[in-house]
Formats: sequence, structure tokens, C-alpha cells
Amino acid sequence: MRRIILSAILVLLGSALALAYTEPRSKSYSKPTADGRFLLVMLLPDQEDKYASDEEKALRKKYVRSGLYPKDDPTAPLWTVNWYGRTVHASTNGIHAVHINDVRGIWLGGDRREALARVAAMHALTVYEKGQPVRQFTVRELYDLDRFTDDQLNTWFGWYADHDADDTAETIRIRARSGETVAINYRTGEVTKESRLIGAAGLSVLGIGVVVVVLGGVIFFGVAALLLRRAPVK
Repeated sequence: MRRIILSAILVLLGSALALAYTEPRSKSYSKPTADGRFLLVMLLPDQEDKYASDEEKALRKKYVRSGLYPKDDPTAPLWTVNWYGRTVHASTNGIHAVHINDVRGIWLGGDRREALARVAAMHALTVYEKGQPVRQFTVRELYDLDRFTDDQLNTWFGWYADHDADDTAETIRIRARSGETVAINYRTGEVTKESRLIGAAGLSVLGIGVVVVVLGGVIFFGVAALLLRRAPVK
């Protein structure tokens, strides 16, 4: 009986922790491009001063709108936008930007089919050119939905894990929490699913695995043959 009661308490505590998710506070921020020539500015809409840090207040005083600015000139933006994003990459070309919709906590419920239907329709990212949207992608268009596990779906769900960009190749690589990675050329819109390709590192690991299996088989059969030779004949 005690074990049953203890198990029930643990289940209830786990559910309470899952339901107690708190969304991290969004804030106004600035971020230089990789070459340092430009500054991406994201101003949180309708932010009240009492909730803003001193750094945010100074940023909002210096810049009027969100957008991309020359490093030391807040008066001559290259382009501006009327939206806010927590995860935005501005390219060093001063033209392109990628806004990743990094949803951090959406409760999907327990039914896998319904949960995946909602995930499929989620806005994943938008590519902008001089502040204007030119391409949009949903999660379904970029990732294999079946790779999301039940554990990932049956909690506060977020599809996005991390990203890195190569401005020379005009490409941004975005990894989902399912483990799948896609590379998007923000000039052409071409999408490549990298996780389905086996690169040099993958081939090396595969080769090591094959060698281990072969050596294990050789050792096993060698030991078995030795034991058979030593076994007494009846």
C-alpha cells in the first residue's frame, strides 16, 4: 500500500512540475552581425519602463524601431521591421535576416496524432530581404515529424534547439529537438536535410563500429574453437 501511495505522489509531483512551466521573459536587445559592421536591434513592443532594465531603456531611447543599423549610426537604418523576435540572425550582407520562431513552451496534450498535427502547422521561420518577408516555412516543411518522441510531445513543447550560420555561403543551419538538422540558403530558399547525409565523421564512426563487430566475432569464435579443442572426448 505504501508503495502505491508513494508512486501516486511521484506521478502527481511530476504532473505539477510539468504544468508549472514559466515562459522566460522577453526583452529588448541588440546584436552585432558576425563582421561587426551592422547592429540588429529588436525592441519589445509596448514594453513598460518599470519592467525594462537600464540597458533596455537606453536601447529604446537610442533606437526608434526594430531593424538593422550601421554600427555607429542609429539614425540611418538599412531596413526596419514592425515585429519582434527573440531569435533572429541578420546576415553580414546587410540584406537578409532569418527570424526563427523558437516557441519555448506549448502544451500539446496527450494524443500523439493531434499533437503532431499542431506541430506540423507551427510557423518555424521566415526569411526577410531588406525587412520584407520573402519565404516562410512550417515545421512540417523542414523536419520529419515522426522523429519527435512521445516524451518531447507530452510536455511543454518546443521544436527549436539551436542554430549556426555561414554568411559566406549565405546559409543558416537549424537543429530541431528531434535531432534533425536542416540547412537553408537564405538567398535562394533551398533547403537541405543534413541529418540524412552521412559525412566523413559519420563514416568514421560507422567504420569503427564495423571493425568492433568484426573483431568481437573473431574473438568469440576463436575462444569457442579453443574450448572445443580442450573439451574431453567421451
